[in-house]
Order: sequence, then C-alpha cells, then structure tokens
Amino acid sequence: MRSFKDGAGRTWDVSIDAWLIKQVESRTGFKIGTLLDNNMVGFEELVKSPVLFVDVLFVLCGDQAAKFPVTEEQFFRGLTGDALEAAYEAFREAFISFCPSHQRKILRAVTEKAKSAQDLATERVLQKIESLDLLTEPSASTSSISASETPGSPASAHVG
Repeated sequence: MRSFKDGAGRTWDVSIDAWLIKQVESRTGFKIGTLLDNNMVGFEELVKSPVLFVDVLFVLCGDQAAKFPVTEEQFFRGLTGDALEAAYEAFREAFISFCPSHQRKILRAVTEKAKSAQDLATERVLQKIESLDLLTEPSASTSSISASETPGSPASAHVG
C-alpha cells in the first residue's frame, strides 16, 4: 500500500524518486538516502519524531496538497492515530519501491520481522494487563509494564 487516508478522508498517494529526495532534504534537512544507514537509524528517527515525519511526507505529497487544496496545517492536523500509522506504512512501501530489487527483498523481510515483533510485544503487554490483580497491588502491578514494552514504541519495534 503506497496510499493512505487522512483523518478528513482524503486519499494521498506516496511516491519517492530522486527529485523528491532532493526536495525533502532541501526543505526539511532530512536525508531520505540515509534511511538504511547504521541499522536503519533513519527510520527510527522518523518514527520517534512525528513532526519530522509529517514534514517529510508533506514534501512528498506537496503536489497533491496543492490540487486538493490543503494547507500544511490541514495536512498536519489530518495525521493522527490510525491515519498516521497508515501514512507510515505508505511511506515505507514507497521507499521500498524506490530501492533496487536486491534491497527490496531485504527491506520486505525486515518489515515483516518488525511487524511480527510488534504483534508479539502487543500480545505480551495485553497478557500482562489481563494478569494484573488490581485488588491487591494496583501500583506494583502497573509499574511492571515498562514504556519499552509498549507496542509501537521505538524500543519495542527496533529490529537490527
């Protein structure tokens, strides 16, 4: 999936090419070309900073925004919750499609492994929550779930 719907129901198509990579770097300072460097730390940087990610995405979708028309503020406000998650997926797919075939195979494998890790982390946290005995030790029970175990957190989704 290289498209997503924002919170207002608008469909956006994400594509990446060399010209857009240059535009992203020029306008945001972020170098898409470094996403694969140092165990994919660039992807982690985007996940940790939704503002940076939406900045990058706005550059990639800028032509569409002008046609809707949608302001930068409207674009940003439309990306929360599930819409933001769908935008991440569309971006990841667009990036994978941009890469040469030998890298696409690796990136798809890493993506599947990361999804499996996130699903497993979600299940483990839900099991911990279900096993809590709130009548006996409410504060001790909830403190055993660390932020790094929360599904979707950078620490739980890191593969590498």
